[in-house]
Amino acid sequence: MELFAYKPSALDLYTFFRHFAAYVGSGNDLTTTLSDLAENAPHEKMKEEILRILTAVERDGERLGDAFARSGFWPEFVAQTIRAGEDSGKLEAIMKEIANHLKQQGDVQRKVNQALLTPKIVSFFLFAGFCILAGVIVPRFETMYAMQKLPLPWFTRLVFGIVNFVAGYWYLLLALVVGAWFAWKRFLDNNQELVDGWKLKLPIFKTVYYYLLQYRFTKMTALLYLSGQSIPNALNYTAKIVDNLVYGKILESAARKIVAEGTTAANALREANHDKIVDYIAIAFLATGEKNGKIDEQLAGAAADYEDVIRVNIEKFSTLISVLALLPMALAITGLYIAVLAPQIGLFAR
Repeated sequence: MELFAYKPSALDLYTFFRHFAAYVGSGNDLTTTLSDLAENAPHEKMKEEILRILTAVERDGERLGDAFARSGFWPEFVAQTIRAGEDSGKLEAIMKEIANHLKQQGDVQRKVNQALLTPKIVSFFLFAGFCILAGVIVPRFETMYAMQKLPLPWFTRLVFGIVNFVAGYWYLLLALVVGAWFAWKRFLDNNQELVDGWKLKLPIFKTVYYYLLQYRFTKMTALLYLSGQSIPNALNYTAKIVDNLVYGKILESAARKIVAEGTTAANALREANHDKIVDYIAIAFLATGEKNGKIDEQLAGAAADYEDVIRVNIEKFSTLISVLALLPMALAITGLYIAVLAPQIGLFAR
């Protein structure tokens, strides 16, 4: 099933491209390189994809970059970067750069995942405690109060009613949640540009996401430019890779301005960047690179700076997410306790 299809990890991809570079650098041909890498692939699916590339190159005479492009298995930027490496005769260097980029990208993603791990674990145990309280403890107290014929406060009656409804119609609620999830997923798929715009405005999340986009832009443009792509081509390729349609359209608009008007990339970005989605610092680094002829170095330096900024903001993001994830569940559990104990408190008060 597609839902459970194997996706290579950042480590798997890093290892593959790093070894690829080592094989090519030591003088091995593509047949030997791909055959050995397929034999030592960490997963059967990855082995199949490598052998498919080997067949396309060896039997069908395809270029290596074109063979990578025909598969949806590899990151999108890989094929374009390899093509540029073949054209420039720098395949070994490009493979190393691809490996390094994948490693850095994986490091950033791992930091985000680590920031979310603790809230997820604590939320799970709080939810489990809530379910036990609602499913086991509350019914026992309800039965006890009914036997004692104690008057129940309105809040207790409300909570008992909600618990009984959920217990009696849980399957309907589950079906509703699943249906809502599929409807939401379909909405996301059909309104990608709208959703990408929301991501840039979503409270708490927007700061980390904003700098993540700047990191992707600077890192990928530097890599593509280093591989021999022109700035307009690098921007167009990055627009497809950055994974945000709103951001991507700005890069594509800038690329068109460069070609049509002959302006610099930095000026084209400033003109296309109406909503200030592309960070002014990234544009400033690009402008400096255009002046001193070291665009790839300047953008790579900007990417390193953004990686540090992301690390700092992830720590803040983790704290806020922890509070937001735990607070509703804590309030719900507190409400259950109050509802269960309220009749006894009222009895003692009388």
